[in-house]
Amino acid sequence: MYCLAGRSVHELFDQVQERLRKLGAYRGGSDMLRLTVYEKVQNMVMEALITKDGKSYSGNKSRLQSRAADIEAANAATEARRREVAVSAG
Repeated sequence: MYCLAGRSVHELFDQVQERLRKLGAYRGGSDMLRLTVYEKVQNMVMEALITKDGKSYSGNKSRLQSRAADIEAANAATEARRREVAVSAG
């Protein structure tokens, strides 16, 4: 989330595409990937996580940190539930 500072959607798309290539998870379909990135960026704008100024975007640091903490807490809760199920099935 912190990679948005002063970047355009096209720069963000290129960064996501390159990371997926390095992971071996990109197999073409750049139009769908571009659409998905654009949709996610627009959702973040609507949630006021980032602001749009012309063609560049900048992050709202406090909101992004809060969102990252929420995601981390949700992931921890999910992992705890998985462990409970594994122990009870065990």
